[in-house]
Amino acid sequence: MERLIKGQQELFEQLRKAERNLKKANHEVRAKSSYLIARMEALNKLEEAFNQNHLEIVAIATEEQMETLQYFQDDLQDSFQESFIQYKALLKEYLDYTDQNTTIHAIDANENASNKNQGNSEVQLPRIQLPIFSGKYTEWQSFYDMFVSLIHENYTLSAVQKLHYLKSSLSGEPEVLLRNFATTSANYKEAWEQLTKRYNNKRYNCNAIMKTLFGQKNIQHESANSIRHLLDTTTSCLKALNNLNIGTEQWDAVIIHLVVSKLDHESHRQWENYISTASDELPKWSQLEQFLETRFRTLEMIDTSKQTTSNKMTIQSKGLNQAVKAKAFHSALNVKQSSSEQNCAMCNGSHFIYYCIQFKKLPVLERQNIAQTKRLCFNCLAPTHPVYKCHQNTSCRKCGKKHHTLLHFEKGDKEAFNILKQNDSSKGEPQQCNNEETSTMNERNVVANFSRQDLKNYNVLLATAVVKSNSKNGSYVIRALLDQGSQASFVSEDTVQLLGLKRTNVNGKVSGLGDGQMVIKHAVSIEVESRHVPGKVICVNAYVLKSLTSLLPGHEVRIPDWLELKTLPLADPGFASPGKVDILLGADVYGEILLSGKVIKKHAGPDNVTRVVSVKCKGGYLKRPVSKLCVLTKS
Repeated sequence: MERLIKGQQELFEQLRKAERNLKKANHEVRAKSSYLIARMEALNKLEEAFNQNHLEIVAIATEEQMETLQYFQDDLQDSFQESFIQYKALLKEYLDYTDQNTTIHAIDANENASNKNQGNSEVQLPRIQLPIFSGKYTEWQSFYDMFVSLIHENYTLSAVQKLHYLKSSLSGEPEVLLRNFATTSANYKEAWEQLTKRYNNKRYNCNAIMKTLFGQKNIQHESANSIRHLLDTTTSCLKALNNLNIGTEQWDAVIIHLVVSKLDHESHRQWENYISTASDELPKWSQLEQFLETRFRTLEMIDTSKQTTSNKMTIQSKGLNQAVKAKAFHSALNVKQSSSEQNCAMCNGSHFIYYCIQFKKLPVLERQNIAQTKRLCFNCLAPTHPVYKCHQNTSCRKCGKKHHTLLHFEKGDKEAFNILKQNDSSKGEPQQCNNEETSTMNERNVVANFSRQDLKNYNVLLATAVVKSNSKNGSYVIRALLDQGSQASFVSEDTVQLLGLKRTNVNGKVSGLGDGQMVIKHAVSIEVESRHVPGKVICVNAYVLKSLTSLLPGHEVRIPDWLELKTLPLADPGFASPGKVDILLGADVYGEILLSGKVIKKHAGPDNVTRVVSVKCKGGYLKRPVSKLCVLTKS
């Protein structure tokens, strides 16, 4: 065994030395084809000897030796093959150059003279890149055709080179399938057969193409991108079926019915007008192709025009409402509300909200509140966009303004609305609204009454603490938010990955503001240790969310000098500067973290400062199950 391994190392060194000597040789020597052919023959003998020794080593080596011997750990055989390919490619390049020069010198002098007056029309083409096959059946046919044409049927390449190109063109599951095939001449045929046996399955490929063709989504609203994607996907699937020798020439009626059923209402109507001149004849797929091509190009031009108009309207809107400021409050959980375009936002029935009987029975004010809460467009009541992005040309049938008829204020509704606002003001609510201004805003745009309110520009400082966390990757400093309005503790996905915490699968939901819900799938367990009270350890069960909140505070806060906070052992010395929150500690541990006592300063302004213990974390995992949490939010 030792003798064979030393022999392999010597052969590898001979290979590298031969390549160095070739590069050192002068140009006149390298220009001789006999010199290059001799080196090519020596190289092939060197490879044959190395492969023979490698087979003997593998045959006599035990499993323990394969794991411990440096020969296998360094993968000397693979390194040899890589150097062999590079050296052989260099020799072939020199040989091609030599043959080209020989051919040029052998051309007849008269022919050379006649070609002097002709310009050089050759263009340097880019190198052909082999496609990467990731295991998708829809990609197999194009990869197979390209690889067979360029590599598999290229008889100037050796089997080792073909296997090298094959393995470098795979990713995902196919790469794993051939990963354990050593890069040798004997393995190429077996590796190629194994790959084609797995993926060159006509029935599987046909099923994958059919699934893509018939599984395309319906287009809800006219869109250039959606129509282009529908056309391109359908054309690609038909081409792929033809490559499998499946004839689609007589499929026009089926394909047209399928594609037209996916179109939005307006595009469908225009298609029917397009073919109405020959209503007795069956249309051709080529006609629908041409129609869709023209349709999405028209929509592209319209979208560009609308985008320009929308930008101008946005600038004007900013100028008119410059005095109105919107204030964003922190919430213990950011809930992303979503609703199906085909389901009612009121009762979740299989109809649009403007067909909902329950919605129509409500007073106008409550309808507007629901539209605002559900984030519906005030013009078409769709949940997919705000009113300023609405492309519908419809408007209120009663006043002609840009809002839905179901949201229109009658005279009695306006009076009831003003009385309600006065009652709210008499109860001490912070929102004040002038009746005259409200009436003016109602006449301009109903949305303004419910989407904005005048607020004072101030910040509320929330309790934060600097958290030092030790993990297998090192020691990190992160930031925690203490929120007694949250029933549970949460940690961001970035923090879990940074600390390398072990996850436990859970299945539950978290409720937030407006009864919005978010699904949680993972949880971790963290030991919280006080920096100011050594030995004080608290175990925190935290659920994993993609993100917790925006930067806290919202902007830089100026702290007056009379507070003398610099002399206090603050948990978060940078509490007045905006920063990211990595961990949220909820009510389950809130009481165990706060220290008793308060600092009193006799000065106008805040007189109570709560001291918060900073924490130190190290990871673990959560064992208990979870079903549903309710997280209270602050505003």
